[in-house]
Amino acid sequence: CDIQYTCKELARDMSSPTVASWGKLKRLARYLTLRPRVIVNYPWQSLPSVLVAESDSDFAGCLKTRKSTSGFACFLGKHLIKCYSKTQSVIATSTGEAEFYAGVSAISSAIGIQSMLADLRVVVSVVVKTDATTGQVMLSRKGLGRAKHISTQYLWCQALLAEGVVRVDRVPGEHNRSDLMTKYLTQQRADKLLLMCGCEFRDGIHRLAFKAL
Repeated sequence: CDIQYTCKELARDMSSPTVASWGKLKRLARYLTLRPRVIVNYPWQSLPSVLVAESDSDFAGCLKTRKSTSGFACFLGKHLIKCYSKTQSVIATSTGEAEFYAGVSAISSAIGIQSMLADLRVVVSVVVKTDATTGQVMLSRKGLGRAKHISTQYLWCQALLAEGVVRVDRVPGEHNRSDLMTKYLTQQRADKLLLMCGCEFRDGIHRLAFKAL
């Protein structure tokens, strides 16, 4: 999860790479040389009853397209079970709208994980957390309100919240672990979020890892 945003940005440049793309790739290589291995710890815990999904966005983070990035981190108790970084397909016109799209994507992913757990006879409720009050309000209300330009295809999640299938809570920005997947962060901030995700750095490679010839 520490390089998901970087890899996402590099993948976007693959069709027509530039000198800046080469610079990004070299920085990633230097980072991997410094920190070749990250592991995710899964300590023993009692079976949780709540699935917590944290979402965040970086409004208009792409300077070329002005598209925003959605970050997602999902936890079952203390265990990080899924995270992603992806560019939003719709150009958001405000920070609140970008957070709304990120929240919709988080709800969709969390419900999918909830369904998979149900197949394993593990019943959990879903709580989606965001650090943006405006995004939380847009998710929780019914209809578009003043945001008439938002496509109605994204409003299905409002019905789930009204029915109590999903709950949306607020998380302080400094504790939002999905921020790691939305933008380039300082080393201090990234290390703090990785620690909160249960990750740690180790030297070398795992004995089962593929080795380059």
